[in-house]
Amino acid sequence: MSRPRFKLLDFDLSPGFQVIEAGAGSGKTYNLVRIVLRLLTRAQSPLPIREILLVTFTEAAALEMRMRLRAILEEALRPNPKADLAKIISIPGSRRRLQRALDDLGSMQVTTIHGFCLRAYSDHAVNCGFPPFPGDPQDGTELAAEIAADWFRTQPELEVKLHAVEAATKALVMCPEAELDPAIENLRGYVARRLEDAPMVTFDQLIGRLQMALRDPTKGLRLRGLLQKDYKACLIDESQDTDAAQWEIFDTLFGPKAATGEHFLLMVGDPKQSIYGFRGADVRTYCTAIKKAKAILTLPDNYRSSPRMVSAFNTLFSRDGFFATSEITYDLAGSGEGKIAELAGLPFEVVHSDEPAAVAREAMRLLREMDAALLRKDGSVGTPGDGAEPAEVGILVRSNSAAAKIYRALVAAGQGASLESRQSVFETTSAFQVQLLLRAVLRPSHAGNRKALLLSRPSLFGETAKLDDPTDNAMARWLSQCLTIWRKQGFAPAWEALTRRSPGEGLLSVVEGLGRCQFRHRALMDLSHVGELLISRQRTLHWTPEQLFDHLTSRLRAEDDGEVDNAESSESESLRPDLANSRILVRTIHKSKGLEYNAVILAKAFSYSPSYPRKGMILRRENGTSAIFTGDSKDPMSAELSVQQREEDARLLYVALTRARHRFLWMGLSDPKPGS
Repeated sequence: MSRPRFKLLDFDLSPGFQVIEAGAGSGKTYNLVRIVLRLLTRAQSPLPIREILLVTFTEAAALEMRMRLRAILEEALRPNPKADLAKIISIPGSRRRLQRALDDLGSMQVTTIHGFCLRAYSDHAVNCGFPPFPGDPQDGTELAAEIAADWFRTQPELEVKLHAVEAATKALVMCPEAELDPAIENLRGYVARRLEDAPMVTFDQLIGRLQMALRDPTKGLRLRGLLQKDYKACLIDESQDTDAAQWEIFDTLFGPKAATGEHFLLMVGDPKQSIYGFRGADVRTYCTAIKKAKAILTLPDNYRSSPRMVSAFNTLFSRDGFFATSEITYDLAGSGEGKIAELAGLPFEVVHSDEPAAVAREAMRLLREMDAALLRKDGSVGTPGDGAEPAEVGILVRSNSAAAKIYRALVAAGQGASLESRQSVFETTSAFQVQLLLRAVLRPSHAGNRKALLLSRPSLFGETAKLDDPTDNAMARWLSQCLTIWRKQGFAPAWEALTRRSPGEGLLSVVEGLGRCQFRHRALMDLSHVGELLISRQRTLHWTPEQLFDHLTSRLRAEDDGEVDNAESSESESLRPDLANSRILVRTIHKSKGLEYNAVILAKAFSYSPSYPRKGMILRRENGTSAIFTGDSKDPMSAELSVQQREEDARLLYVALTRARHRFLWMGLSDPKPGS
């Protein structure tokens, strides 16, 4: 049975909890910012902008939302605004309220869940008697690895391997109450004590601290009252990625649990796009929470893709059991306003080979076809010389290594491409070359270190650099000078000297040397990225040169010892796009969420064999409990996790497919073998 559709001008803004399920390409952000306008101008109790809280999933999304809000406020205040805006501001006094909102936009909280928890705790919790946070919030990845290694050293009889202990520790930071293998149960208390004593607070702890504070029977009541006074409306974007602790906070403050009768709570999301289980997201929390809503509305129509693509989506996603759970349903989508042009040929193709060179050839073929059709990035058909942005191809993969191989195949074929994945920059060749550089700087007189620098590939100092005495002497002097700068002036000036200055005659600077290699765009981006991370770490912790080098070495070793190649790195360490104007973009599926491409190639992504659970995966059970997996394929939990992974695989496929405007090419999909 189809559910009622969301209609902007008819949407009920009275207090209470409502849900909008917005399908891919349905104009979610377009409608969210207009709901804010309606809250600002509603006839009954219009809100000042500072009393509206808008929460989204990432800092980038929060920044984009704030920019969209400013743009829509400015547009609404211009003479003769568009029809939908004209209707919103037709209420007497609306222009005055919108002008005040634009002037006060900086006072509105448009933030991530972590940003909200930090602000809420910092503004009020300390005044309510709770202890302050010890310093600024930090990513907990390195701390978790340190805690795991320290605990592991005290367990000589333990049969569980270190990488499993580290994975379990990272999961405990996200989900402290999850069940553990009895063999490592005492890890839980150790992790809790270390986190409590740490001179920092992790982002996951921000949520846990506010959750516990609100549970306090006396101080928590006062804190709740202060936050409920601050915000009268709360809009949660990407709400399908909410976990149990996050939902408890919003439910306690603004939802059915609070039952204040004066707060407006709106969750906007799409459970079909819940793909961040590795970060703690739990779609079951969303599915349970929305059952308390007074209304669940849908935004099913797709304004991103061509009518034939939308028809293909409807055929595939409406099949019984596609999402492997009755909790997630698919509403048939219309093709929006039909502004997206059709491209000749089938909208959906299958190619059995997914070798990197084959993927590169298909990507270049798609570019040629779209150029011949004068297809533009916005989905329209242009005219020769119109200056519009040309069409793009997105190559989506499951793992970091697959992304890197396809990127290299494209560059080898002479095709510019941009790579962005969840891979840590500390896994790259540039990171290992930085380690060689810093090792040589710390021991300028060591001939072996200098020789390793000159022999490293891609060449740091130019392919014509000679291994002779004059070159070696120049290298020794240059390294010694860099070390002096490092000790006297700090790492930032030393990094500038290391990468921008030539060691001597016949030698290029590191930036010039890498700028001449085949993969120069990637190499230079990664070099700059590693340098920024090390400079930031040194400024924050005031490490000596030796301590900073040890930190880099430990990060490289941690990545080298990783159990899986598509492990999630922290946001600050994930590879950055290297070529801003490239028309072929290689991404992991997770990185592609929220993006769109004229044509999408899905390669090396899925197989007919069941996925093997990774160490540290969190099993989310129907009864609300959870458990951390550290076993093997014989562990009974493995079968439960395989079911959970099958559900997430379906959602990943939905995300990958719905990035496409005109064409989808699935590479590597072959006929299933019997018994698979």
